[in-house]
Amino acid sequence: MLEYREKTVQEVAAGTCDRCHLHMTPNDHDWHEKISISFVGGFDSIFGDGTAVSIDLCQECVKETLGTWLRITPSNSIDWFAPTDTGNLSSTSDHAFSPLRDAAYRYDHPNDSSLPVDDAVVDSAAAENPDLPRTFVAGTLQGLVEAQAGQLTPFVPSNHWNHRIIESTNNFGESWRAMHEVHYTNGVPTLYTQNPIAMTWDVADGEAAPFVLLARMRKALTQPVLGESDFHPCPSSSDIPNEAMEFASELQRLLDTTPIRRATLTMTPMGERTVRMAQTRMRKRSVRMVLNGTIWRTAKEVGEHADPDGTDKHALADHLLKTRQVFALERAGVSEFPDYQFDALGKPVPAMREILTILDGFSPFAIASWFESTSSMLGGQRPREILDERPDQVIAAAKAYVEGPQHG
Repeated sequence: MLEYREKTVQEVAAGTCDRCHLHMTPNDHDWHEKISISFVGGFDSIFGDGTAVSIDLCQECVKETLGTWLRITPSNSIDWFAPTDTGNLSSTSDHAFSPLRDAAYRYDHPNDSSLPVDDAVVDSAAAENPDLPRTFVAGTLQGLVEAQAGQLTPFVPSNHWNHRIIESTNNFGESWRAMHEVHYTNGVPTLYTQNPIAMTWDVADGEAAPFVLLARMRKALTQPVLGESDFHPCPSSSDIPNEAMEFASELQRLLDTTPIRRATLTMTPMGERTVRMAQTRMRKRSVRMVLNGTIWRTAKEVGEHADPDGTDKHALADHLLKTRQVFALERAGVSEFPDYQFDALGKPVPAMREILTILDGFSPFAIASWFESTSSMLGGQRPREILDERPDQVIAAAKAYVEGPQHG
């Protein structure tokens, strides 16, 4: 007879990035993307024999410090179903996909890849993989069959919908990305759904439906990000085929008759806490993005950079602020000036005066966020990155940002 005793086990409850000092908990999104490295130095190690070496980094710091050397492979380029040789990190679940891939290749699928895979094929593959749930087997086979059909029949209709990532900027200068359904007319994106895509599916579509939806989402992540400027006005009704008009009419009918889901007026304490946590995470990420994107100078450093022999180091920065040639953030009672506003000699970039005039009324933080956000008008670059080389394009992007998307 075995006797037992109680044992206390500790688990990791939180962590802090050793570089930017971001505090993370398992409830934060950044927690699941952090990188922790820990090892013991061996014989003749430059760190010292037998020394313990460790570091914890958030995903932003991993990209900023190691991004130049990271090997990043798009999800659609990875053969998830082939055995992998990853040494001690290999997972037996990776090898379980190989029979499913072989079963999909053996399957003589119909021309319409949207049809579900035959039950007999699923049963056979499930029997070969008893450790995998049948639902998973069915979904994986369906996804592989659709992938094969997509490679064999790349035909795209003139009017169709597709999953794509769209980037937008809010009134605070913060850039956000979401996945939407985008409608194409003759290969040109014309409109997209107001709300992002939700992970929902019709039960009548079968067990493979969620796996097919995930496959389409993964493919969208590998495509170029779209912005407001990438969309063109819809053609007139006379240019739209009858089937497209019928589809639009049926869609509107369903919108008019389907019950709508509304938010409850009363929020539980847990719901309020979740909202507050999400808002805090967004604020932290926005602040970190702005402060880590460039070098910042105090008023004294601005004066020293422009005129090392000057007697009043603060006078120049004060003058530039009053004349709206530059802007600054107030941090702990100190004015901080982003370095991209100045040229190599410490003089303000001439275009800054016009840009700040265009962005008049925006808070300093909103302006800094705009300079730090990628823009589709600038080919995915940030305004601060090309301010010195292509100021005219940055001025045009600022005007478009203030005016907002134009529809017609």
